[in-house]
Amino acid sequence: MEMPAHLPITPARRLTLAIGAPLAIVIIGWAALSVVGWAGPGSRRVNLAVPAHGAHLSVAIGSGQIRLSPGRGPLIRLTLPLPRRAVLV
Repeated sequence: MEMPAHLPITPARRLTLAIGAPLAIVIIGWAALSVVGWAGPGSRRVNLAVPAHGAHLSVAIGSGQIRLSPGRGPLIRLTLPLPRRAVLV
């Protein structure tokens, strides 16, 4: 059986292309972003300048690493890693 030179574009094929092509692009984009999010770093560094009142500064974090360094004037610079979904208040 010999195939025709070109296949006619029927209404069913047009509908399949109209729905299938954008859907395929969305699925591929979602999968690519998921892989990038999974492979990306699990934390980000945050630098905060905190005003120092008096001679003592108290900082409480659950776990992890924190670095204190002098800032400009009466400020103290805190550098700490935060999880990707953490929210600073």
